Amino acid sequence: MFLKGISKIKNMPLKLITLNTDHGGRPIEKVIDFLQNENAEIVCLQEVYDGVDSQLENNFRSLRIFKEKLSYPYYSFFPTHAIIIHNKKAPSGNLILSKFPIINSSFTFFNSYYQEFDFRGWFEKGDYRFVPKGLQEAIINIDDKKINIFNIHGPWGFDGKDNQERFQALSIIEKRLKNKKNIILAGDFNLNPQTQFVQRLEKKLVNVFKNKIRTSFNIKRKKEKGDWENFIVDMVFVSKEIKIIDSYQPQVDISDHLPLVIKFSF
Repeated sequence: MFLKGISKIKNMPLKLITLNTDHGGRPIEKVIDFLQNENAEIVCLQEVYDGVDSQLENNFRSLRIFKEKLSYPYYSFFPTHAIIIHNKKAPSGNLILSKFPIINSSFTFFNSYYQEFDFRGWFEKGDYRFVPKGLQEAIINIDDKKINIFNIHGPWGFDGKDNQERFQALSIIEKRLKNKKNIILAGDFNLNPQTQFVQRLEKKLVNVFKNKIRTSFNIKRKKEKGDWENFIVDMVFVSKEIKIIDSYQPQVDISDHLPLVIKFSF
């Protein structure tokens, strides 16, 4: 975690972005331009890579490039797995960027634990069910008030329906949320809203984009068969203490997912 100073905002709305970067950003320059233009105080990213070899493509070195190009003095990164590509290792996981101090951070796996895979072997099969996923948590101090940010990358499947593995993930989420206030839970849930999973979350949290978006995918990049125009997997939930001032989904071609943006106060 690197530190450059403490930002202060008084009586002004804050902005949070969540985005699945699509294997670190392809091209990463588009992701960087978007994040710079939005200039959010907090960013939750999934599929970020921390490769160190300069011979790797930029997307597999995305953590280092984000740190270099973006003006965020605080970050928390947790790798869930690593891929081996061109005989070089690139850990992959969840990243939270913040303009305010991150005073504590942790990660809870949903399924399995950290593993290493040959990238060409599993990526070409299009089956990611065995890839470890989990829930990243960061406690951020904003003007002496603490906010609990949860960055999720849910268990993958061939459909967005409830199953045993997803219910196990939900149980973990509910335990991590218990007795906490000022909650924002955001990210790629890898399941659709018409599930018991989401209904149970909605009993405790507000589903910010409920009935407001048709899909969370960038249809331009979805080449696989599927009803992508009517499929939502990226979501944002907040506790009652979080006041939503604005919420929107920029229609930008920066990933196979579309980003979600909220403006809020608490």
